[in-house]
Amino acid sequence: MDAAAELGVDVVTGTTSRRSISQWLEECVALGGAGLIIVISMLTEEDQRRIVERRLPVVLVDPLSAPSLDIPSVGVTNWNGARDAVQHLLALGHRRVGMVAGRSHSMAGAARLHGYRAALEEAGIAYDPAIVRSTDFDFDEALAASLQILRSDAPPTAVFAASDAQALGVLEAARQQGLSVPRDLAVMSFDDTLVAAMACPPLSAVRQPFDKLGHEATRVLMQLAEGRPPASTRIEVATELVLRSSTSARPRAGIE
Repeated sequence: MDAAAELGVDVVTGTTSRRSISQWLEECVALGGAGLIIVISMLTEEDQRRIVERRLPVVLVDPLSAPSLDIPSVGVTNWNGARDAVQHLLALGHRRVGMVAGRSHSMAGAARLHGYRAALEEAGIAYDPAIVRSTDFDFDEALAASLQILRSDAPPTAVFAASDAQALGVLEAARQQGLSVPRDLAVMSFDDTLVAAMACPPLSAVRQPFDKLGHEATRVLMQLAEGRPPASTRIEVATELVLRSSTSARPRAGIE
C-alpha cells in the first residue's frame, strides 16, 4: 500500500478465505485493475493458465508452490537466512540444534529446512530427524511438535523455528518443560514480525524486509501493467539476523 501510494495507485485488499484466487482474477478483469499481487498462495494449474492466457499482470509474494516461469514472484533468501541462523547458534557452542520446520509443499519452508541442514553439514554435524518436526506456520502445531522434540531421549540445546508463530510455540513448550530460555534452551526464529520483539524473552530472528518485498512486488506489477516484462521472473531480497535475548552461548558443558 505504501509503494502504491508513492505511485499514485489505489489498492483494493482482500483475502482468499471468502473469495478464491480465481474469483479475484475475474474481479480484477471486471474492475479494469492494473493487476494483482497475491501473497502466500497456492495457485492451481487452472489459475496459472488463466493468468498466462489472459496476460493478467500478476506478481506472487512467497508462493507456496513453484509458479509457472511466466509468472513473476518475489521472496527472500530463505536458504541463506536459515543457514545464517543455524550458523549463529553453532557459533554460540550449540552442537545439538533442533528445528520446527515448515511443510515440505511450501517453497519457503523447504528452503529454510535445506538451509538448516546445510549449516549442520558444513559444521560436520549429522542431521538427526528425531529433533526435527514439520508443521504449518502455526502456534498450536509448533507447540505440540516442540514438546515432542524436547521430550526426546537426547533433546537439543537450541531450536530454530521456521516462523515467529512457531517460535512462540517453542517458547511455550520450553515453559511447560520447565526450561529457561536462553539458559537451558536457545530459540531462534524466522520472520521478525512485530510479535518477535514482544515475546518473552524477545526472539532472535531472521528478519524478512517486508517493506522491500511490498515495494518490489508493486514495482514489478506496474512494469507488467505497462507491458514491460521484468528482467527476472524471480526476485529475492536479502534477510538479516536480528539478535535479541532468546539466544545465548551454551552454558552447560558435557551435554551433546
